[in-house]
Order: sequence, then C-alpha cells, then structure tokens
Amino acid sequence: LLANPHPDLCTQAGSFRKLQKKGKWEAAAKQAGLSKADGGRLNDAANEHYTACCTAWDEMKQAIATPVLADLTDLLAPVVDRFRDYKRSAALLDFDDLIFAARDLLRGNEPVRQALAARFAHVLVDEFQDTDPHQIEIFWRLCGEPPEGASGDNWQDFRIRPGALFLVGDPKQAIYRFRGADVAAYLLAREA
Repeated sequence: LLANPHPDLCTQAGSFRKLQKKGKWEAAAKQAGLSKADGGRLNDAANEHYTACCTAWDEMKQAIATPVLADLTDLLAPVVDRFRDYKRSAALLDFDDLIFAARDLLRGNEPVRQALAARFAHVLVDEFQDTDPHQIEIFWRLCGEPPEGASGDNWQDFRIRPGALFLVGDPKQAIYRFRGADVAAYLLAREA
C-alpha cells in the first residue's frame, strides 16, 4: 500500500500521467524504416499497454486495501465502542452524534417533524456541496412532506414545499469528502 509508481509516471496529485509519446514512436518508426502511420499504430498499442498497467496497478492497490481496511476496522471496533460508552456516561455528543440524533428524530417522530417544519418555514443551506447524505435527509424531512398515503420512510420521496428550501453550492468546490461530504448526494438532491 505504501509503494508508489515511479514519480515520472505521476502528476503532482498522484494520478498517472497520460502517455504522450506519439512523436517519439513516429521518429523511432522512421529510423527503423517504417512509415509514420506504423509509428502511430505502435504508439496506440503502447498507450493500450500503458493504460492496462495503470488500471492493474490501481486494482491491485484496491484489492490489497480492502482486506487491510476491514482488518483495521475490526481492530478499532473495541476502541470505538469504548469511546461511545465514554460519551454516553459523560453525557457528551460529537458532531456525528448530533447529525444522527437530528435525523433519527425527524425520521421517527412525525409530530416533532411537523412542528419543526412549521417553525422553520424557510431554510437556506450555504456550501451545500459539502453536505453528507444524512444532512440532506434532515433538510428534506424538515422542508418537505411525504407523498399522500406514503409511509415517509424514504426521504427521497418527500416533496419540498415551495420556497421552503434554498440551496447554494458548487460541486466543483467540494472539499470535505474526508468527513462524508458526497457530491453524488449533492447531485441527487439538486435533481430532486
């Protein structure tokens, strides 16, 4: 997992560079007595092999990372359990606890959801591209209504009340993926 490809093959961001050697292939083909078109075909073949190698490298790292992450998760489970028990005994909540508690309250208690929806008739969410799916569910439950006759279990079925929710965001500026922000959820919400 710690091995990296040769730095000449990578961009500063760490992804593989495009292989752009067509001119060199054409020059080598000419030197070998082949046509320029032969050089182009050799370049295309080299690009296919290069792309296959880059893909294989990425797949290999993912294949290694998946069981390592699973093992690490198992090893950390007792620590996470102890931390949760400590927070409970000290009556503390962290940021994630607040998100889950708010979501669960709106999800599981219709009278509370309706009362809060009436209290917060208009909601503006700035930097919406940095929200996570749990936060989006909170906004949908707070600013929307389930379809008539529906159970309300799926927040994506909720219809936003006209004027209740105003979102400001730019998916190109999403920077909080490390803490759960999900541009795909942003796009889903924008579509809805």
